Amino acid sequence: MPAVQMNTRISKDLKTRGDAALAKAGYTPTEAVRLLWGWAASQAHDPEKIDRFFKVHLESSEPAKNQEVARKLQLASRASSIVDEFLVEAQLAAPPALVNRPFHELKEEALWERYQERGLL
Repeated sequence: MPAVQMNTRISKDLKTRGDAALAKAGYTPTEAVRLLWGWAASQAHDPEKIDRFFKVHLESSEPAKNQEVARKLQLASRASSIVDEFLVEAQLAAPPALVNRPFHELKEEALWERYQERGLL
């Protein structure tokens, strides 16, 4: 039977970890794919069994996935805070305390500052 080539994209980290785990178990990536496809082909009569197999394995990886998402969100939030702090320090943006104040308060404060600068107070 002629062989076909399969190509897939996965993260470099996943490939490295998966290759190491398969090697410890005595398999090559090619053997693992052949075994998985062979098992799936043998279950062609029971697609629900294939679905259950993948759902069980996907659900067991969810906590790790959720932790990774939470970690990335925390990093993004911190990065945003660093940028905001820099913009305020560089006087390229108003401090959050000013941004959240009503316009009429800011306008009145600016007016009083001008009066003081001109010596009218």
